Amino acid sequence: MSGVFDKAVKAGFNMTDKAIANKRRRLTPEEKRYLFERQRGRCGICGEPMSLDEVMHADHIINFFRPGATNFLANLRLAHANCNLKRGAKFIS
Repeated sequence: MSGVFDKAVKAGFNMTDKAIANKRRRLTPEEKRYLFERQRGRCGICGEPMSLDEVMHADHIINFFRPGATNFLANLRLAHANCNLKRGAKFIS
């Protein structure tokens, strides 16, 4: 996993920039690929395989509207659109 993280840092991802931490935004293609590789191509909610070509949601592990939640990549995971919509704003411990 550290190899993927190192690639992300070298690609210019700022993992802790507070200016982007609390702002909703779209993932860049590089961020999407980073999360996809970090998750080994599996949905962050159901665990089933995903494809980079399919529609995915960036799911906040700690719900975006909870205190302390951020848009840092550490708080995001890719999920099938249906899985994320079913999950809603439930807290994952």
